[in-house]
Amino acid sequence: MTPCAAFLPPTSAPLTPRRTTRPTCSPHGRARPRTQTRAKLGASLSDGLAAHANALITRAKEDIALLHNNISKLPDASIALLTALALLASTPAYAEIPATAPGPGLYDDASIVQKGNEELFKNAAASIERNTGLHVRFVMTKSIPFGDTPSEYAAELFGQWALSDDDILFVASPKLARAGAAVGAHAAELLTPAIADSICNETYSLKAGDERYGAAILDVSNRLIPVLGGKDDPGPPDMSAREVIQNFKTKEETSKGRNKYVVVVGAILVIAFVAPLVQTFWYIKDD
Repeated sequence: MTPCAAFLPPTSAPLTPRRTTRPTCSPHGRARPRTQTRAKLGASLSDGLAAHANALITRAKEDIALLHNNISKLPDASIALLTALALLASTPAYAEIPATAPGPGLYDDASIVQKGNEELFKNAAASIERNTGLHVRFVMTKSIPFGDTPSEYAAELFGQWALSDDDILFVASPKLARAGAAVGAHAAELLTPAIADSICNETYSLKAGDERYGAAILDVSNRLIPVLGGKDDPGPPDMSAREVIQNFKTKEETSKGRNKYVVVVGAILVIAFVAPLVQTFWYIKDD
């Protein structure tokens, strides 16, 4: 077995220790070539970022060119079909309102009123028709067309269905806590515009604001029966008895929240851009 180096016999000539070259150090014990290392590191970092950015730009140009070539190869019919599908997907779904007027009572296109309340309103409308000859309809639609108020949409449906002077039409949507009304000339002798407006914006809105749509519609019928029967108007409910809690922010609250988010996002962007620059400057500041 070969002996270890520690047990080798002594040689005639003394062993000469190996001389190593140590880098010249600063008084603090750090090697002086550190500045050159930092410069090289900063240069390589900058080169790497530039190369990555150029690669991203080149890839984006290639993708755009590929997309352009693929679209140009499509026939005109395919392009028209894709355009039509995109428009169809972006078009909001409006309520499915029948072409002809439904019978007196409640037409619940939104399917949010309980059947029991629907039957009660239908019975009230039948009672009004039997006693006065006036036809009352309440349409609960999924949504009001964009740009229209409930009253404008009620007037539009009134004309579309060719309703008569003896007809009364209320329109509401679960997205709004108020209704709209269109009243025929004969019915308006009893249901005046002021009373109709009060029913839409006070009687109905009180419980519709709590999403109690069935109860709100029954309140409307309970007020219509005496009014259309020639009796005194019981008036709107006591709005002061209920504290109306808004479920949306005011303009000031929205502006304040937006300013806060702008500051936070701005600070993040500043940190994201400034921190790498400061770090790079720290590495190359001794050059």
